[in-house]
Amino acid sequence: MNQLNRNTPQTLAWEPLDSQHSIACPRAAVTSKLHVLPDKYVENFQNHPNACCKEAVNLDVEAWYSCDAEKAKGVPDIYKFYCNSCGVCHVRFCVGGNHPTDPTKLDRRPFWEVR
Repeated sequence: MNQLNRNTPQTLAWEPLDSQHSIACPRAAVTSKLHVLPDKYVENFQNHPNACCKEAVNLDVEAWYSCDAEKAKGVPDIYKFYCNSCGVCHVRFCVGGNHPTDPTKLDRRPFWEVR
């Protein structure tokens, strides 16, 4: 499998084509965004089989809008994590929103700018 195919996330049947996705937040080191990323986004990598993917220092992150409707809301719903050691791209899709009755269950979707 070549490098390009390994970095390209699989498209799910319900997901819009990648050509409809637009960048929300440019690629940045995860360690520089730990103050805005929810802990669960980074903690999920602790169970990854690749040792390099478990370390936040090896990861970069980008945020994307899946379609124009999400872009109009101004809140990214796709987060792509890239391992700089092995080249694997991990994709996190955010579906839904805040819990309707439990205010402690907030769907916090981070946003950042790179200057």
